[in-house]
Amino acid sequence: MNIVLFGPPGSGKGTQSALLVKELGMYQISTGDLFREAIRLGTPLGLQVKEIMRVGGLVPDNITIGFFEETLAQLEEKKGRKDGFIFDGFPRTLDQAKALKSFLSSKKLELQKAVFLEVSKDVLLRRLTGRRFCTACGTIYNVELAPTMIEQKCNKCGGALAQRPDDKDDAVVVRLEKYQQSTLPLKKYYEDERVLVSINGSRSEKEVFLDLKQIVSDEN
Repeated sequence: MNIVLFGPPGSGKGTQSALLVKELGMYQISTGDLFREAIRLGTPLGLQVKEIMRVGGLVPDNITIGFFEETLAQLEEKKGRKDGFIFDGFPRTLDQAKALKSFLSSKKLELQKAVFLEVSKDVLLRRLTGRRFCTACGTIYNVELAPTMIEQKCNKCGGALAQRPDDKDDAVVVRLEKYQQSTLPLKKYYEDERVLVSINGSRSEKEVFLDLKQIVSDEN
């Protein structure tokens, strides 16, 4: 099974994707993670998107689509990959959605569901501006909703915590505005494709995952 998991920044896409990977053996493809790794490694792509992400902008479609297709092609070539893909953070625009459909078709693959996580703006702001990550192991925390036992220290490895540049107040506002302009039309697109399912993402992590797991199980 292949699914798109989409929603505004801070809706919990990464968290829910990780749970699907852990429990159902699906394979997560997160464009955000791929871009951040490229930035960390200092690749040409990383240098190109670093400033865009710093101010909360969206990476242009041509760059995102090319990078995504290259990554998926490499993974799809691996034999025995039967558990399906979770597309986390891709597509974000109509052009990206059409590119994904075309690419999957070329590989004789299909998209079974597009799951939209609906979260109120107030909840999104709390989640995003309070989010911190461990600079050593990457574990995510929230200063209000999921704080560490020792302030600014990772519970798992003791590493220092930091805030992503695109989680700062000004960047968050820009990200949410751009989301409204570019990503919300995907709901209509996937509704027309008859694969759209919406979930209330403002609830607890466990409650959201139970719904998501049921959707995937029903499809299988």
